[in-house]
Amino acid sequence: MGAERIGALIERLENASGPDREIDAEIAIAFGHEYRSRRSRSGVNRGREWLVDSHGGVDTWTQHPPAYTSSVDAALALFKRAAPDCVVTLEQRFSAPHWRVEVYRSRRGILPPALAKQDDVTPALALCLALLRALSQKESSNA
Repeated sequence: MGAERIGALIERLENASGPDREIDAEIAIAFGHEYRSRRSRSGVNRGREWLVDSHGGVDTWTQHPPAYTSSVDAALALFKRAAPDCVVTLEQRFSAPHWRVEVYRSRRGILPPALAKQDDVTPALALCLALLRALSQKESSNA
């Protein structure tokens, strides 16, 4: 994924006031999530269907992309897939914004300075933004 795409997603997430299905779809597409067009028998486009794990090891087609901006489980699954070498901490705070996420690249049990830190009002949004910031940081350090 290119730096421009990461930057655009970061901007969309920073401006989000809460969970957003359109942003979920953009994240899914950016990370290569499989989807197909849904069409009626007469050929009318009825949107997209997304291939998701139905928690039984069986992939099924659904009308909605994974809920990355509203589900901590979906956001963490994306982290595991996109940044398997990273360690994530999620902390609830009692002052606004209420959630803090820190991302570290683990090296033999030693945690170097954080790749990304993110505060947000929901844990899923904080996780998504932290992931994108960590990937942006990794890309810039590899360039």
